[in-house]
Amino acid sequence: MSLIRGGRYLINKFKWNSRNMANAEATRHEKSFLETLRRIAFNTSGYNRYGLYSDDVINENMPMVKTALSRLPADIRDARSYRIIRAMHLDTFKIFLPEEKWITYEQDRAYRYLRPYLEEAIAEKEEMHNFGCVNYEQE
Repeated sequence: MSLIRGGRYLINKFKWNSRNMANAEATRHEKSFLETLRRIAFNTSGYNRYGLYSDDVINENMPMVKTALSRLPADIRDARSYRIIRAMHLDTFKIFLPEEKWITYEQDRAYRYLRPYLEEAIAEKEEMHNFGCVNYEQE
């Protein structure tokens, strides 16, 4: 009797593992599909042709973004300003950078300079909200 139960246990465990493997395979395909969509969106947005990163085109008027931008080190802030001014200059003359100077998707993913500061500002805002410090919220 225990051998039968043990056999059923192994069969059920195998079925469960094979289902998980199938789910993992589906998840892997889903991730690669989403990654493909991200690449397409990145390339069709066009700001990479001006030498801009995705963090360069985030709306600066949002309060959390303003806070994150104020916390950037001076050299990163200056490089960001240079890229934005250069992009506006290129757009004025209706030209793009040479193709070898375009920002690639991999470069953009690797250089997310604003994200850590943005996440820090959002975490501080959530912490203030959790402690009930509504007097310090700016909205």
